[in-house]
Amino acid sequence: MITMAEHMSRLGTESAFEVLARAAKLEAEGREIINLGIGQPDFKTPGHVVEAAVKALRDGHHGYTPANGILPLREAVAADFENRNGVVVDPDNVLVWRMPPRRMDAETVRDSILSVSGGLDATLGGPDLPSTDGLSVPRRSLYFHQSPEDQMAFLKLFDGADPAECYQRHVSIVPHQALALFNSEVSLVHSRRLARRLTKESAETPAFVRAAFRQVLSRDVSSEELVICTGFLEKREAAYRQAKTPRPSADLVKAAAAPSVDPRVHARENLVHSLFNHHDFVTIK
Repeated sequence: MITMAEHMSRLGTESAFEVLARAAKLEAEGREIINLGIGQPDFKTPGHVVEAAVKALRDGHHGYTPANGILPLREAVAADFENRNGVVVDPDNVLVWRMPPRRMDAETVRDSILSVSGGLDATLGGPDLPSTDGLSVPRRSLYFHQSPEDQMAFLKLFDGADPAECYQRHVSIVPHQALALFNSEVSLVHSRRLARRLTKESAETPAFVRAAFRQVLSRDVSSEELVICTGFLEKREAAYRQAKTPRPSADLVKAAAAPSVDPRVHARENLVHSLFNHHDFVTIK
C-alpha cells in the first residue's frame, strides 16, 4: 500500500469546478440555476466539422500530424488569406495552432469596456492617477497608481498585477468576479452609453442586436440568439412601460449615471450590459 505524505491531504480542488459541480447537483434536483461559475461553450460543434472529423477517422487518419499542421490545411489557410486580403502566403510559412482560451487580464477587461463604448481616453503619458478615480476617469488602467497599500478595487478583484510580488499575476476564475462585473459602475455606465449610441445608428430591433453583438463580442449574432434577444427586449420594454418608478434627474440620465427614461432604450441598455458580462467578451480565444 502506498503511503502518501501528510500534506497531500490538505490539497483542495479548483474552486471554479466546485461551483460547477454544486450547480449541476442543484439542477439535477430540479432547481433553476443561473450558473456564474466556469464558462462553457454556448454553441455546438458545427455539423460539417463533425462530419469531417468522422470521415478522417474512417479514412485511417489516426496518427500524429506535422507540428505546423497538415499540408492541405495549410494550403487552405493560405488560399483563404489571399482571398480575404489579397496577399499571397506560402503554405510553408503557415503555422496551424490553437491557443487555449483564457480570460482577459484585469486591465484589459476594464479598458475594453471603455474602448467598446467609445469612452476610452487614449491620451499618452502624464502623472499617475489616484486609484479611487478608476471608476470615473476613462484613462487607460496603466496610468492609475498601484502599490501594495493602494490598488484599484476592480483590478485587484480580476487578478491585477500584484505590486507586492514583483507584479506577478495570480489568475483565478471565481463567481464573485462575474457578480462584480455585472454590478460595476464601469459596465453599467458604459453599457448605457453604447446602447444609446447604437440606438441612434440602428433604430430597428434586429439591426440593433446585430450591431451590439459585433461591437461587444466581435462576432455576428446567431439566428437563435437573435430570437432570444428580441424576445428579451420586448419583455423588458413592456415591463418598463408598466413600471411606476420615479424618473431620475435629467443630469443623471445625460451622464449615464441613471438608465434612460425611454423604456425602449432602457431595455437596450440591459441587453448591452448583459453582453459585457458574456463569456465571449471577457475571454481571449
